[in-house]
Amino acid sequence: MPIPKHSKELKLKVIQAYLEGSKGYKILSQEFNVDLQTIRLWIENYKAQGEDGLNVKTKKTYYSSEFKIKAVQMLLDKI
Repeated sequence: MPIPKHSKELKLKVIQAYLEGSKGYKILSQEFNVDLQTIRLWIENYKAQGEDGLNVKTKKTYYSSEFKIKAVQMLLDKI
């Protein structure tokens, strides 16, 4: 399992500061030394999934060629 670069506690602290409305992405980025786009992603994930959206993803999902062909065929059958 990958080691998270930023703790969940830090993410929640940044998100809370943003949601309070007193600070924007740029100020939070400078204050916490975290990339602005990273903060934006945390907030989007938090709004969509709550705290679960802040968990580190363990691996990317790969699908076999057969699975992809079957999925496309199912879509084409519906058209």
